[in-house]
Amino acid sequence: MAVLHNANSRKTILAIVLIWSVITFWFSGQIDFLNWTVSILGLGTLFLIYFERSPSTILIFLSFASSYALYAFLYYFFLPLWVIMLGAFIIFGYLFLYTEQILAMLGEERLVYLLVFNLIILELFIFLSYVLIDPLNRSLIIGVSGYLFLGYCLDYVDKNLPMRFLNFIYIFLILLALILITANWQI
Repeated sequence: MAVLHNANSRKTILAIVLIWSVITFWFSGQIDFLNWTVSILGLGTLFLIYFERSPSTILIFLSFASSYALYAFLYYFFLPLWVIMLGAFIIFGYLFLYTEQILAMLGEERLVYLLVFNLIILELFIFLSYVLIDPLNRSLIIGVSGYLFLGYCLDYVDKNLPMRFLNFIYIFLILLALILITANWQI
């Protein structure tokens, strides 16, 4: 656990996950505009990682990018589902743990919320792997779900204005509807 508390180790692990995710975008055969957009956003996220600013933005972007990379390894590179699930469990667990450490939003129940977040994201990841939409849209749904869980932890667990969590739910539902309406449904 000492590696997780060292700032340089945290930055290195997050940078490796970010670079791996962005490189997977390039190798998965997406259109150039999307590749360049993700690369530019990844560069911005790399600066946020380096200066340890806005951990919620890092969580949301890395949730999106790493879930797309995992879907790419599942569908394009044909890795077994159990390997992908193990990778998702480790990556999302570390992302949430990093966010929790920087924001210091949880107390003694940190491990419980870490396991709940991991299991929710893992179940969502498995469920979405059977839905006939583009992996990009699946990854967006996972990123938005990370946003919703972050809002829950910030508002209900931290006891900061519980009504603000309704705003997180409204934004989540609007973004989810937009993602599903504009999704590339594969038959």
